[in-house]
Order: sequence, then structure tokens, then C-alpha cells
Amino acid sequence: MATNDEFMERVTAEIRTLDARGRELAVKEAEIRLELAEIRTRLADLSRLAAVYSDFMGLTKAVELDIAGLFPEEEPTPPKSLNGAEGTVADLSASIISAHGGRMKVADLVAELTRMGKMPGGKYDYGSVFGALKRNPKRFVKVGPGEFANAPASGPGQPS
Repeated sequence: MATNDEFMERVTAEIRTLDARGRELAVKEAEIRLELAEIRTRLADLSRLAAVYSDFMGLTKAVELDIAGLFPEEEPTPPKSLNGAEGTVADLSASIISAHGGRMKVADLVAELTRMGKMPGGKYDYGSVFGALKRNPKRFVKVGPGEFANAPASGPGQPS
């Protein structure tokens, strides 16, 4: 029969393993998104180049590419429980983080709040959201560079 210490060691080891794997995947995801953005840009450039060349050379059959249909951007829809949500940036952030798996990059949180119409979409939005998360250490915990999670509840019946 395993002792409490052995159990906690196994759980802690598994948490560290999963956390490390999650960080690896997050880095890969960022690299893939960057590469897709570069591909989209290059495709758009080539499409414009082909159109200009076709027009300049008087070609009757121009190359037409549907660049918008290639590698579409993900447009996640907000959970139904967040539609029309009201509250402070901290309240909305806690709900969004929970709805997206428990942790989220501040930039993604800003994008979601902006998409929901809760942020104006200006250059100070990141600072506003980051500040709201940092000012509420009982509700949010920083889990990585520019990434936060909802803090665990401090006790029964306590909001996270």
C-alpha cells in the first residue's frame, strides 16, 4: 500500500511531466501558427504577382487563387454561457479561461474579449487585461510568460 508521500510524489511527477509536455506543445503550436501566417502572406503575394503579370501580359486565362479559403483562421465561438456576459474584465477573464481549458495567454484573452465586444481593440487592451489579472492574485495565477490560469479555490464555497 502506497504511503501519502509516495502518492504525492507520483502525482507531482505526473503534473511536471504533463506541464512540460503542454509547454512543448504550446511552443510547437506557436511555431506552426507563425509558419502558417508566413505561408498565407507568401500565397497572397504570389496571387497578386500572378494577377499583375497576367494583366500586364494580356493573358486571357489568369491564375486565380482563393487565398481566403486556404488555411482559414480559427474563429472559435464563445461558449453560450458567455454570450451577452457582463462584468469586470477580471470576471469575464475568469469565465473565458475556464471555458478554454483553465489557462490562457493574455493576447488570446484580449482577442476573445475584443471579439465579444468587451474591449475596444486598442493598443492598451493587453495592459488592461494583464493588469486586471495581476491585481487579482487570489483569482488568477501566472503559469507562464504572458499566460494565466484561474487560481485554485482557497476553500469550500470560495470563488476561484
